[in-house]
Amino acid sequence: MTIFLNIALLIIGAASTMAAFGGKTWREGPEPILERVTSRGWISLFCLMLAVSLGVTKEIRSQIADTLAKSNSEKEQAAANARARESELQMKLANAGVENLKLSAKGAQDKLELTESKLEATQETLNEVRNNLTSTRDDLQQENNLGLLSVLATAKLGVSDITFVIPFTSRGNSTQTFFKALMPGNFPDVCQEQTEVIVILSTTGSDNFEYLQYEPDDIESQHDYTFLGPSEISKGTEVNEPTADAMLVGEDYKDQVKYVVRAIGQTSSNSVAFVADIHFGKDGPSASGLIKALQGQDGRPITIVSKNRKGDDASNKRCSQLVNKYFAAAFDKAYMRITLNNAEHLTMFYSLKALPQFNDHGNWGLPFAIDSKPAVSANDELGEVLRVDWSQNP
Repeated sequence: MTIFLNIALLIIGAASTMAAFGGKTWREGPEPILERVTSRGWISLFCLMLAVSLGVTKEIRSQIADTLAKSNSEKEQAAANARARESELQMKLANAGVENLKLSAKGAQDKLELTESKLEATQETLNEVRNNLTSTRDDLQQENNLGLLSVLATAKLGVSDITFVIPFTSRGNSTQTFFKALMPGNFPDVCQEQTEVIVILSTTGSDNFEYLQYEPDDIESQHDYTFLGPSEISKGTEVNEPTADAMLVGEDYKDQVKYVVRAIGQTSSNSVAFVADIHFGKDGPSASGLIKALQGQDGRPITIVSKNRKGDDASNKRCSQLVNKYFAAAFDKAYMRITLNNAEHLTMFYSLKALPQFNDHGNWGLPFAIDSKPAVSANDELGEVLRVDWSQNP
């Protein structure tokens, strides 16, 4: 708009000058001045008045524009100052927030350290309580055992039978012959030829044992060593009391094996078990003395041992490794039943656990030790698993 006014002023000024150029703008005479103005004069006057009006308009617009520009500039400056102030306040607020976070973190750390300290103190208290409970439980167990032994000793009760049951785990061999059940299923012929299996049974104490030896060519699933002739008994077998053994396998014994597995808490089974029974009759050993010996630190009621005959070192080593792996996989727990010689024939049941194997020059042994307090019953839920009529024995 300003440039339009400037151009208009130039044109009107030029027109006014050109109207008066080369002629008169008014005439001489006595007439009134307005009557003496010529056409050139009126054009010139009109252009001059229009130029003055446009000039005044231009100055007014310029003044207004300057005022508006100044006002806008002041507003922009104020806005810039406000934004700067806002940024400054936000920075201060952020710094304050950081400080608060630091203080909060420090407070949280202090609380965490205090909580950890309390937890440590609580854990120490809990450990102390656990130790006290363990000690109390051990004391009660010891008192119960002492009480039981005292009762047995006072009543002068003896042992008429000891029955051992070893149920195989699900990784054991399902067979009715002793050697094949107790040894690995993948046993090479050379290993069978130079390996014997011996089951060691405790009798009247921790230093008195019976030995039942099994050969690869023994196809029987049950023995009554009282009636077997010397030629029918393996060379390594030594029995001092009427003794019998059996392999429980098949549907006839499935429920009995299941009962034993459940009683001792074994987690898997192949429904097969090894059983051995020692019969003392009425004149058996003292119940309190036998139980005390079997519960002692060195008490090992039953132990399975693989014995290598002479052979080359390579084959012995291979056979020994197979036996070690099989013992670890096929056996977990065992069951021991002690029958007293009183009129009611009370029975006492113990759970046994497999201990770590020992290696005696390549001969692996797997001992079992008592792992529970006794359960006393007047009913023999296991039944006559051996089906041996001891009353007919001499």
